[in-house]
Amino acid sequence: MNTTRTISVVVIGLMLPLVDPIGVQAYYRVGFGYGFGGAGGYGGGTPQSYYLNGMSNVIRAQGQAAVGYSQAAVNVEEARSRYIDNQKKWSETYLEMKRSHDAAVEEKQERDKELLQTHLANRKPQTPARLSFAQLDPGTGRITWPVVLRSDEYATARQKIEDLFALRARVNGSVPTSHEISVGVADLRALLRARISAMSPNEYIAARKFLDSLAYEGTLLGE
Repeated sequence: MNTTRTISVVVIGLMLPLVDPIGVQAYYRVGFGYGFGGAGGYGGGTPQSYYLNGMSNVIRAQGQAAVGYSQAAVNVEEARSRYIDNQKKWSETYLEMKRSHDAAVEEKQERDKELLQTHLANRKPQTPARLSFAQLDPGTGRITWPVVLRSDEYATARQKIEDLFALRARVNGSVPTSHEISVGVADLRALLRARISAMSPNEYIAARKFLDSLAYEGTLLGE
């Protein structure tokens, strides 16, 4: 009986490599000795069971890989969504800052305009200040204009006034030019007012005071 069992074990051991290499490894891992199957505690499986177990492991690995690929795709999509969301938020923030800046600039311009209008409304009639020698040379009639009045828009009006003061200086006031000077200054003053939005209130006020003083100097030269 023992001899027959030993021969069976040997035959099975020789046939297993031809049937299932995996089964061979499992078989010899369990042990080779006194029995096969339940007798002697050796065995524990069939070639078919080892094959099915191996296939299940392969399928499980494939399933895990598929889960990993799916999770990676989800992560990429989430990252892309966050990037788009951040870009949108940045654009919204930039536009909001720009709107705030534009509103602040507009508010400042309105305040400056109100300040200027208040100054003009509350201005009391008074004798203009005399121009300094650096501003008006009475010997030559040369005029040093404020920066605001030096632009090309005022060139024609400036030249007319300069010619009148130069003429008055050459003839020592014997030619009646006060009225012409007053008219010329009034024309330049109108041009200045038309461009009031292109300058600050302080620049406008300084230029206006200069013109008032220039007109006053024209009356002091006498006719």
